Amino acid sequence: MKKQITHIVAITVLGLVTFFAIPNRVQAQPVFKGQFTLTSDVVWNGTELPAGNYDFTLNSTAMPAKILLHGPKGYMWVLTSAVSGKQQGESSNMTVERRNGERYISSLYLADLGIDLRYRAPKLNEKVIAQGPVTVEHIAIAYGK
Repeated sequence: MKKQITHIVAITVLGLVTFFAIPNRVQAQPVFKGQFTLTSDVVWNGTELPAGNYDFTLNSTAMPAKILLHGPKGYMWVLTSAVSGKQQGESSNMTVERRNGERYISSLYLADLGIDLRYRAPKLNEKVIAQGPVTVEHIAIAYGK
């Protein structure tokens, strides 16, 4: 009887070790990994980002889309719940708008997925319009490692 209980305990322990060890090794592959370089400071979804090199990962296209961003300030999450089906071409890019002397990321187009993720930028008002037009630049997105 004692041998049978020891056998059951051993099987249970082995099962628990397997249960907790395997899920930690098996992780879903991200749907998109990319890199970009900012030549000057920008604001992305309300957060200031300094110039520098950045890596990012998008694990799912489900909304809200959640991007894990790694850059000079460390790691952060960038969320969006807005998406456009508009095709922008064959290459992935990020749209940066310059308004009132500041730069804002307004969209992230991922060509392989065919999605254009939208981010909030300040609304134009009469004061901003009077200070000059909004300028737009596109930053190329390189595919991740």
